[in-house]
Amino acid sequence: MRSAFTSIVLIVFFAGSMLNVQAQMSFQTSFEKDTLQTTTYEDCILFYQKLEIHFYQLHVINIGESDTEEPLRLVVIDRDGLVDPSEIRKKGRGLVLMNHGIHPGEPEGIDAGMMLARDLLIHPEMNRFLDSVSVLMIPVYNIGGSKLRNSLTRVNQNGPKEYGFRGNRNYLDLNRDFIKADAENTKSFQKMFVHWEPDVYIETHTTNGADYPYRLTLLGSQKDKLSAPVAEFMYKDFFPHLYRSMELEGDPVCRYVNTDSSPRNGLNGFMDSPRYSSGYTTLFHTASFLIETHMLKHYKPRVQSTYRLLKHGLEYLYAHKHKLLLARQSAFEIDFQAKKFCLKYQASKNQTDSILWSGYDTVMVHYPELGLSLHRYDPMKSYTIKLPWKDRFECAGEVDIPSYYLLPRAYRAVAENLKRNGVRLDTLKRDSLVEAWYYKIEKTKPSNSPYEGHFLHQEVHTIKIKSSFPYFKGDYIISTKQKSLRYLMTALEPGSTDSYFVWNYFDGILQRKEYFSDYLFAPLAEKLLTEDEILRANYQKKLRDDPEFGKSDARRLQWIYQQSKYAEPYYLIYPVARIE
Repeated sequence: MRSAFTSIVLIVFFAGSMLNVQAQMSFQTSFEKDTLQTTTYEDCILFYQKLEIHFYQLHVINIGESDTEEPLRLVVIDRDGLVDPSEIRKKGRGLVLMNHGIHPGEPEGIDAGMMLARDLLIHPEMNRFLDSVSVLMIPVYNIGGSKLRNSLTRVNQNGPKEYGFRGNRNYLDLNRDFIKADAENTKSFQKMFVHWEPDVYIETHTTNGADYPYRLTLLGSQKDKLSAPVAEFMYKDFFPHLYRSMELEGDPVCRYVNTDSSPRNGLNGFMDSPRYSSGYTTLFHTASFLIETHMLKHYKPRVQSTYRLLKHGLEYLYAHKHKLLLARQSAFEIDFQAKKFCLKYQASKNQTDSILWSGYDTVMVHYPELGLSLHRYDPMKSYTIKLPWKDRFECAGEVDIPSYYLLPRAYRAVAENLKRNGVRLDTLKRDSLVEAWYYKIEKTKPSNSPYEGHFLHQEVHTIKIKSSFPYFKGDYIISTKQKSLRYLMTALEPGSTDSYFVWNYFDGILQRKEYFSDYLFAPLAEKLLTEDEILRANYQKKLRDDPEFGKSDARRLQWIYQQSKYAEPYYLIYPVARIE
């Protein structure tokens, strides 16, 4: 016979469960009403605004402009309803940022995020996560792309019925914009990111390509470019927990599938340079990864897998966030002691790991009208084997970290980018001729076709020279002793994979501004050769070594001009000084 106390407990339990069910029904998402649909942008924002009215722990705040009239919004879910990161930090809580809809044709995260936000508020077993972490969500990042709703552009995707477009309203891929910052969305994101300094960054996507049994793969920021403490947390603690938890639920997860041809030949690691979100966010020692569901799976299980992994991530951080906070603190301390910085990475040719992989074999299919025979994956022919896992990268270009950089104020876009990303800029008090180290651009190889609005420099060859360059009052002097060190070095070192130079911010120096008339300069050139023995000897050597040089009057005069004091002094000189 039950005691009165037991009966009361059961009544309270069932009453609470009924209230949770009623709350969940009251805040049903479009996806839950029809699992072949994804929410529209307007319904998504209304959903969060409705939650904000009913739950003090959730707030929807505007964080800046987007590519449309609509502002970019951030949903903040905090145990005490706080919206100030410094106040949240005082409570000892970590910060997890989730970004959905950067490619709105890949909408699983948009729908999963809505359900997750609601469930964090109404389900006690999930609401407890807020004791340890506060959750930040961008409901839809690419607003313009979300509004370009259609049912055709993702031609191979298995649902939903309608979805957004990959590009934004300016036809840019926003997940290639995190350094160059052409889009208003990106600029708003950067200001928000630096203000909140999240400990974890998660972005939701859908992938295509090879077929395999996994609904979901995980793309973590490449470990060899991370600071060692953050890499250890991610790859020895956090990710193993996610893999185990998903496996226990019968929803196994694999690392992101990146192959040269067939997965049977092995899987390759992916180097997420700072143009990508995870490459950008890890410049600030944020533990970052992407969720990639597979477009050939049905939409409903893709959303469910995304929800499940996000939930397990919060569950782990609820119990272990202190490990990550310590790892990030150690990473910043290492930066302050660092003497060198790696500008670019390349895949190691000598180190290969292995990975247990489940895949599908292919069959040859003939298409008579096309006159083509192509391989097609056959889910009835599955296999599980160990594959080569080529995920080791090594530094392919390293520089000493200077004490200061000097940047002319005239490069306003560069300065604004630096400020927006938390870089402190001080100013010169008077005009100065600064003797320092500079880079001379010896050779570049611009891309042959535009890439995300730029003809970026695919190869940059420089030499380092000691010289003097004029700087004016108000020009910027930038100390490297600051938290944004990695961003600063990435942006200002021209040899960096995603430097501002690579992204065309300094192209003006690649074109000469002063010239000469051949018939007027020729007498002076003759005089220079007569009076300068070293110049004459070098000129004769050039004639002997380069027969084509001797055939061109213009090249010969140009060469003498370039060696003389009359040549413009700043042509091809990268105008950012390194004070070492």
